[in-house]
Amino acid sequence: MANYFYTYMRFDTQAERKIGLPGLVFQYSLEDFFAKKTLCIETMLDSTKDGIQHYLGRRYLLDIAETEKRPFIEIRNKKTLVLNINRDTELEDREKLLTDWYRKEMERILPGIVRKWEIKSGLQVDSFGIKRMKTKWGSCNPSHKRIWLNLELIKKPINCLEYIVVHEMVHFLERTHNDSFISHMDRIMPRWRTLRDDLNRSPLAHENWEY
Repeated sequence: MANYFYTYMRFDTQAERKIGLPGLVFQYSLEDFFAKKTLCIETMLDSTKDGIQHYLGRRYLLDIAETEKRPFIEIRNKKTLVLNINRDTELEDREKLLTDWYRKEMERILPGIVRKWEIKSGLQVDSFGIKRMKTKWGSCNPSHKRIWLNLELIKKPINCLEYIVVHEMVHFLERTHNDSFISHMDRIMPRWRTLRDDLNRSPLAHENWEY
């Protein structure tokens, strides 16, 4: 696999920006990073102030509603993500509820996506999973035909999720991003470059992903 350096941003609870850099970064590289990620920065600051969430590429206002029942999440009016919770629910439990909802939604749609691209590509995925990753959208084990997807992908447009699924499946054939890998991607998903660029331009990510 090729080695990459990653430039990433973190936002703490006071919306303080923290920049992680490789050992040697020239000034123009940092300026270029901020120029490309202006929309990303504005969106992240917006979300810390107003409770903005994203789901399958759409932007939702996060709202809270009280319930005596078991906590649950619902989408109302196609624009609001509502956390229905008990009055005394702690912040940590609210965050867990939201994370679990994202995971369940991704578990719901992922089997159909994998099956769709198994048919189109002629490749087989023996197993797949979802987990949090700091510097990758996905990973795979070609020997066991297993792929892992970043949970953050549930916030992206669905075609971006499909692109990462195909990307990892093609690694079953080629472990590196060589000419043969690119040829397979062109054959299976001709628009993959556009989807890759859409994903890396997305303001929904808190990091500068390289894929």
